[in-house]
Amino acid sequence: MIRLLPPLTITDEQTEAVLDRLADALDAAIRTSGARSGELPPAAAPFAPPTAGNRR
Repeated sequence: MIRLLPPLTITDEQTEAVLDRLADALDAAIRTSGARSGELPPAAAPFAPPTAGNRR
């Protein structure tokens, strides 16, 4: 979960800059996790639904 708390008054340019930085950060996190498309990154794995061999 990502929680953004922008000020009550923010310009379109400031909003765009923040979203660009967030997109860059997410891209970098995905690249460094080594995850391929459709795979969960390692940090998300504990929250993945159980597989046939991992039922609780």
